[in-house]
Amino acid sequence: MPAHGVSRGFDVATGVEPRQGRYLTRNSTMGHLIGRVAPLGLGLFHSSTHGSRRGLAVLRRLRGFALMHVGRNPMIRIAAAACASIAGTISRAIPPAPAPNAARSASRSPRRGPNMPAHGVSRGIRCRDRNRAPLKKPIMGHSFGRLHYHIIYSTKMRRPIIDESWRERLYAYKHGIVENLGGRLYKAGGISDHVHLVAELKKDMSVSEAVGKIKANSTMWVHKTFSDSADFAWQVGYAAFTVSQSELENVIRYVENQAEHHRKMTFEEELAAFLEKHDIKYDPRYWLG
Repeated sequence: MPAHGVSRGFDVATGVEPRQGRYLTRNSTMGHLIGRVAPLGLGLFHSSTHGSRRGLAVLRRLRGFALMHVGRNPMIRIAAAACASIAGTISRAIPPAPAPNAARSASRSPRRGPNMPAHGVSRGIRCRDRNRAPLKKPIMGHSFGRLHYHIIYSTKMRRPIIDESWRERLYAYKHGIVENLGGRLYKAGGISDHVHLVAELKKDMSVSEAVGKIKANSTMWVHKTFSDSADFAWQVGYAAFTVSQSELENVIRYVENQAEHHRKMTFEEELAAFLEKHDIKYDPRYWLG
């Protein structure tokens, strides 16, 4: 059945139309065709989305035919411009056509129909509101970690200058430093020439950075608080060992009993035992620098 407004015998490929036993030339027929079929494309645009796409295709093809013969008849130039204007209006107004591959893959799915719920989803539950944005891939919103350390370091040149009268105050001050760094100090202990810290450090802070800040702030506190301790200083290095949750209480008890341990061994012997236990190689000439 021919489109409305188009003669039954018109051949789009040849551009001719039988009429009273004679054939019209393309120049005389093109303007007549565009004038009658362009309103058809506009009518299809107002009918539905599917009709709009059909009307858009008709108008674009007519415009192509018109541009092929625009030099022979000035009226065809006007008709082609009108087709282009109407086609532009339609193309901006209608939604984009669905991808053919998506429609083909959906039709081939043997187990998922339009009325079949997704696997594991109740039939009465809507998976997603159409008005909402599509759900993003779930991601892990937080990072988790709990890092315990047993930290040991001595005074400079292992001098016994941590006086027993203010030793506990020094440990309390170290508690505050670790808290300000976002960590937790479970226990601080030691004797006159070194300290032990059992601490949980912030997960995004390195051990060397934390120990450096603990040393610097505690040294400043000693200098400001005790005028006779102007030469107080810590050694440059340190030793740090990780502690599991199951061994945390045992390490805390060990630090609490420092005075008793050092009745049997010196600081050098204690540190050497820790290094050997954790399989850490060291040079005896420089390890206590």
